[in-house]
Amino acid sequence: MNEDQYFSLSKHLILVPCHSIWDPTYRSNDKIGNYGQDGGSWDLADFQKEGHDHISFIKHALKAVQTLIKHIVKNNDILDESLRNYPILIFSGSQTCKTTRDSEAQSYCRVLNTIFSNYKYGSISAFRGDKEIECLIKDIISSAAVLEMDISEIMTKSFITTEEFSLDSFQNVLYSLYRFKEYTDNYPNKITIVGFGFKKERFLNYHLNAINFDLEDVEYISYEPNPLYLNYLKNPNDIKEINNDPICIGYYKCLQKSEEDNALALFKNDWYGIRGKLAEKKFYRNHHKRFPGYKALELISFDGDISDREFFDRFIKGKMPWSKPSKLI
Repeated sequence: MNEDQYFSLSKHLILVPCHSIWDPTYRSNDKIGNYGQDGGSWDLADFQKEGHDHISFIKHALKAVQTLIKHIVKNNDILDESLRNYPILIFSGSQTCKTTRDSEAQSYCRVLNTIFSNYKYGSISAFRGDKEIECLIKDIISSAAVLEMDISEIMTKSFITTEEFSLDSFQNVLYSLYRFKEYTDNYPNKITIVGFGFKKERFLNYHLNAINFDLEDVEYISYEPNPLYLNYLKNPNDIKEINNDPICIGYYKCLQKSEEDNALALFKNDWYGIRGKLAEKKFYRNHHKRFPGYKALELISFDGDISDREFFDRFIKGKMPWSKPSKLI
């Protein structure tokens, strides 16, 4: 199957919302090599360091590739070609770091390519016995073999691309839909999001509802941050015990409270992220003055002159290319 045929049968978006930028020039203290395993190789905020978020970034990326390959294999087994729905994996995130012009999306792709390209030379050992990462990499290798593909080739394939303009989670969703259309000439009818579990409500009940995408056609896969990650490495079979540790329980309560205060409460009153704090966040993250040029931008063009509900009812509900008439809200 050539690229055009694949794209014509692609209506499944696998989305990874990206959260940071990886520095490939960083040198690990243990001299294993830099595969993103050290927090020092990522541009992390303090709150991201506490939960070893960078490890979750890698797991999100690996899980997305695993999901991609499995869906390709599954679709290849469908005899009726018209029933196939091939996936496109999009890493979404802009140039949010002032000191580099790399985008978050590029960083995720680059770290994956480094891991995959050096697998035979021991990149898996860099993760110090993380069983989840080991299993993900090994499963990707076996699934790719079904497609007669070496793991080192994966990141060069056209079923993976980037979206490099989004500055918040709402734009991660919306701009990835636009990028999917730009890339395949289709809009997706299915979305799989791979990200943090504590953000699931934000994506499903706020962002996707705000653009009238049917939640029955959405799957959300998650890996959480872990403040006791180093304990997990020592005892990877005791993950349930670690998650029940008072430190973890308190951490996740604080994390959920922060999500409610700094995201859900804001998007509840600003569905499209165009006012107040949400608009300010995007402004201050856009260090390099990057602005999207997607043709589909006109689909949702809102300046806040009416209420969010009125805008949704008048211009969004039932009018999006992905809207389902029987599922209007």
